Amino acid sequence: MQMQDHGGMSMPPARDRSATPKTSEKPIPKYAEVDPGKPQEDVGGMDMDDNEPFFQFLGDRMEYRTDGNQPTYLWDVDSWYGTDYDKLFVESEGQVATDGRTKDANVEVYWNHTFATFWDTQLGLKHDFKPNDGRTFLAAGVQGLAPYIFKADATAYLSEDGDASAKLEVERTFLLTQRLQVIPRLETNLALQDAPRYNTGSGINDVELELRVSYQITRKFAPYVGVNWRRDLGETASMKRADRNDINSTYFSTGLRVWF
Repeated sequence: MQMQDHGGMSMPPARDRSATPKTSEKPIPKYAEVDPGKPQEDVGGMDMDDNEPFFQFLGDRMEYRTDGNQPTYLWDVDSWYGTDYDKLFVESEGQVATDGRTKDANVEVYWNHTFATFWDTQLGLKHDFKPNDGRTFLAAGVQGLAPYIFKADATAYLSEDGDASAKLEVERTFLLTQRLQVIPRLETNLALQDAPRYNTGSGINDVELELRVSYQITRKFAPYVGVNWRRDLGETASMKRADRNDINSTYFSTGLRVWF
């Protein structure tokens, strides 16, 4: 068989399948490499408000208490203004008898600085108005949440007379329900030297135990009832016995805890 001549016509060349077909689609861009030495574009990240100043007032204990003899009104309040790291703290505690006589009263002013998670240092002044002559102390301490969510507040004092003392407060809140709480509390004071003028001896001066049962009507408003036992110890107890003062007392209380 002979190939026929078709008048100069020839077959088209075979398609080269290895060639890349042309397309109208644009190539997919690669991710841009970040140059650490070049300022990057601001993409509008979320701002943190840890330097925003806030204010809070806490009336931790505002109560009526009685031991069967002379009832009293007690207050234990504090307020602060500042940021998450630095605050101005003002605290006050005292008792007034129902006949209007002030049994004891003090006020403390601190600069409060956060140095670790849940822990703050405090540096400032304390002034006692009662029960004896007024006197002023230099004060320094720490406060925060100890393990197992115990709220702890330890403060050392140096009076204008050179007397050194300290106070420790510890409390813990136990939830029985979402609103019903039981709050045990411990407070103790100690001194490094005798101060007969103020009926204070060296060593541990006293111990105070309290138990409150609180019901939160709202998170900021919680009435409570409680019982409080207090006893003077050591040299302080001896001085108070000599002055014919009670060294042991038990109080029943009803009160209110509020904050805003």
